[in-house]
Amino acid sequence: MSSDSIVERLYRAEEIRGTWQLPDAHDTSLPGMLSLDRNGQMKLTVDRQVSFIEGMQSVLSFERKSIPIILGVLEGSFCTLQGLTLIETTSFGSLLTEVFFVSAAIFGVHIDSFTEFKVRNITVSLPILMDWSKTSWCSDLNSHPKGLTLQPFGSRELPLGKAGNITGEICVRGGFSFDVIPSRSLSMQQGSFLTISFSEHVSLEDARKTLPLIGEFLSLMTLSAIQIPFFSCTSEEAKDMLPTGDGQEKPYYRPMMVWYYGMTEGAPYSGLSCDDMLLTYVDLKEANLVDALVRILAQPEEYDLLLPLLVPETGSFHSYSKWRFLDAAQSLEYLHRRTSSNDVLSPEEFLVKRSRILAAVAEEDRSWLTERLQRSNEPSLLYRISSIIDTNAELLQTTVDQQSSFVKSVRDTRNVLIHLDSRRRNDAVNGLELINATDKLEALARISFLREIGFDEQGLEKLFSTTERPYVKHVRELFRSQN
Repeated sequence: MSSDSIVERLYRAEEIRGTWQLPDAHDTSLPGMLSLDRNGQMKLTVDRQVSFIEGMQSVLSFERKSIPIILGVLEGSFCTLQGLTLIETTSFGSLLTEVFFVSAAIFGVHIDSFTEFKVRNITVSLPILMDWSKTSWCSDLNSHPKGLTLQPFGSRELPLGKAGNITGEICVRGGFSFDVIPSRSLSMQQGSFLTISFSEHVSLEDARKTLPLIGEFLSLMTLSAIQIPFFSCTSEEAKDMLPTGDGQEKPYYRPMMVWYYGMTEGAPYSGLSCDDMLLTYVDLKEANLVDALVRILAQPEEYDLLLPLLVPETGSFHSYSKWRFLDAAQSLEYLHRRTSSNDVLSPEEFLVKRSRILAAVAEEDRSWLTERLQRSNEPSLLYRISSIIDTNAELLQTTVDQQSSFVKSVRDTRNVLIHLDSRRRNDAVNGLELINATDKLEALARISFLREIGFDEQGLEKLFSTTERPYVKHVRELFRSQN
């Protein structure tokens, strides 16, 4: 059985039987079952034959022991489990059953140690049908003499450029989908795959750390929750040398499927139109920014706090809450802090003004006032939002004055939610007003993010001039509706 089939069966709540080698029974293969629940928790259940007394002793002296690695064979396929913790022990007669929590599973290979194990690339199967290039990956229809319609499948590689140690590529492939009714046409199925390659090979853990950024960037790009249920990878430590026709040998890298704790399968998608997205591959290509994702992955410390704020924490772009509002406000403040001046006055002007103020107060008040003035030159949230609106005023066809009521309501609502400021409770927004305020904040933050990854005024104007995309139309209408 292929490794990806095993993962897919586990997600269907199937328990798959195999044999396992535990450290205290290394020379013996023990029967057991691997399972995965809907909360993203994998468990290994192992049975072993013991005496009645040994079984009772194991139950009575139970302790949560940890096992770094367990090797197994799962229906003919090698499997390596990593980071196991014993969570339950039961005994019935001569049968002792142990249940382990599993942190990670690598299907298709046995790995004795992860110390020297390096990954050369990872591949993610994108769970959304996306026409990345607005071009078909299959050729013209060919009529079959029996009345069936056949479409030859093909693939298209879309480069994502290189940044630092990372190179990216999207592959869009098509294949036949056979219908059970012979009189109907054979349809085609499209799959999208993202491959990230490392010129200097990295540890499996470091490779895994790219996944949240990939998921969050693609979620923002598509305005739809992208969940990565597993990924595949290749390594120099898992390759075979195969003979070629000219008497030489070439490496064959055995694909490995990898699952980590917390990875869950998202809702199925039947397709996503480019019109439903914020950003398409074509947009990036026309702006000469196809390397945006790999540049982000090459600087994880710059984006690992920002990107989660730009995507709803619940994963649903249609669900609103006070927490989503706060994330939107924080993302806007964070982006302004990164891209604009964090001083209201120049340091020289501020120093003169502060000295003049301190000199004018009584000696006994000077120490208290000095502390209060320490951060007084830092822009307020109201100032930051107004500054970003001013930067994008022409793009959104609005002015700072027209949005003044919105900006003040954001400040008051944030103060109520964060500082529990009851004095501004009546000024805070709720219901539909909270949704509109959240949408406005997110739109400003997303535009600021697009600027940060390289979009200039001309590129943004082209992006926001389209009339086919509902999100762009919604944003324009929000800001044209004055207060």
